[in-house]
Amino acid sequence: MLSKTFSLRFKFITGLVLFAGALGICISIIIYFHLNHIMRSEISQRSRMLLAQSDAIQDYE
Repeated sequence: MLSKTFSLRFKFITGLVLFAGALGICISIIIYFHLNHIMRSEISQRSRMLLAQSDAIQDYE
């Protein structure tokens, strides 16, 4: 009986650890793509701002 309880407990803990690991990997992937999207939009916005400023300076001269 003791070995069955140990085996069941071991299976439960192993499943819990695997589930937590898979959940962590999924959350990490989601955060990576979200932050990558934010970074790309920031870069695009800043480059458009710099190009608009350089166009304004060229038009001023």
